[in-house]
Amino acid sequence: MRTKPRVSRHRYRVVLRPRARRVMWARRTAIAGMLMLAAMAIAVVHRIPSETLSFNGIKASVTPRIDEIQIDGVPDDIAQRLLAFLRSENGTIAQRARALRSRFDFLERVNTHHDWLAHRARFNVALRRPIAVAVRHGVAQGYLDVNGVVFSAPSDLYTLSSPVVDVTGAADGDNKALALCLADIMHSPDLPAPLDHMRFVSALDGWQADFRDGTQVSWGSLEWTSEKLSRLHQALLDARSRLAVGVLAADLRYFEDGKIILKPLTGVASSTRSING
Repeated sequence: MRTKPRVSRHRYRVVLRPRARRVMWARRTAIAGMLMLAAMAIAVVHRIPSETLSFNGIKASVTPRIDEIQIDGVPDDIAQRLLAFLRSENGTIAQRARALRSRFDFLERVNTHHDWLAHRARFNVALRRPIAVAVRHGVAQGYLDVNGVVFSAPSDLYTLSSPVVDVTGAADGDNKALALCLADIMHSPDLPAPLDHMRFVSALDGWQADFRDGTQVSWGSLEWTSEKLSRLHQALLDARSRLAVGVLAADLRYFEDGKIILKPLTGVASSTRSING
């Protein structure tokens, strides 16, 4: 008869190695720490008023306080308008600066400085530099600046009243080219008279220019500005010295082909002058 094996009832103590003990205690410490942090967070949340837990409350708590705002770079009356707008805006200094540029497009640049300790913000702004008065579809649009940007501005900010440019149908690239052309025209010694008006005709025919002495010029493309003015000056002097003519119209659309076409505005006769003679 087979008997069951005798099972020893002695207990054996298992001793962990030092490295295993360190790992076990590290885990226990981490768990205890997380439990403690969770308990502290719950206690803090219960003590915070409910309104501060909203998005606006959190936003207000992290947005630096601004007690004083300064504006540099513009006349006092314009600065007061900008200050009123900035005080009505919320957000960081950078957010307010972007809002300022978006609201007042006569500002070319807005730089900021924040004095954190004094809770003071300084906005240093630069005005756009207009080169012409701009209209579109017969409606005043403000001004064209030296970079080809059409922008609006208060009527008392600039004293510029001419030339007037009609940018109806012109693309942004056309306006930029026009600004460069106008800068050359303003500084040219070869103008028949001060420029009064410039109008976009079409992508094919380019622009038309009207001068204060009545001279009308089908300008064409906005290339070769200095050369066009120099050759036009010579052609007008020659025509007036040889012919008893009054106000003339000139066609520069074929300038690159070596031609300038002149004709009196009061008659039908016309003449074609070679650029080289």
